[in-house]
Amino acid sequence: LHYEFLVLLFLLQVEVSKQGKYIVCFDPLDGSSNIDCLVSIGSIFSIFRKQTPGPVTPNDALQKGNEMVAGGYALYGSATMVVLSVGKGQGVHGFMLDPVPNLWYAYHEWYPEPCLVVREDV
Repeated sequence: LHYEFLVLLFLLQVEVSKQGKYIVCFDPLDGSSNIDCLVSIGSIFSIFRKQTPGPVTPNDALQKGNEMVAGGYALYGSATMVVLSVGKGQGVHGFMLDPVPNLWYAYHEWYPEPCLVVREDV
């Protein structure tokens, strides 16, 4: 698998008439205080469904983690990679950028496996 491009659009303000049904929470440069230590830095994001009608309110972004539609992170260092999860039971998918042909390759997929089952009827 490879992908020709990955687009990330970040808007600071959106007109009310152009608002959609999702809220994106985004830290564009997480770990920036570590740049001088040569530690990898990255971006983190989570996507939620908008909960209120009308203009966006702080409560739209203040939702529980289990209400997240998608989330992930990108790391920028000796390799550029993106790891994301899109929906319950869909696993976690990792992509790495090959900069020469400018292609994204799927390098790993993790799927949840039950490791402990609690039975209360025993």
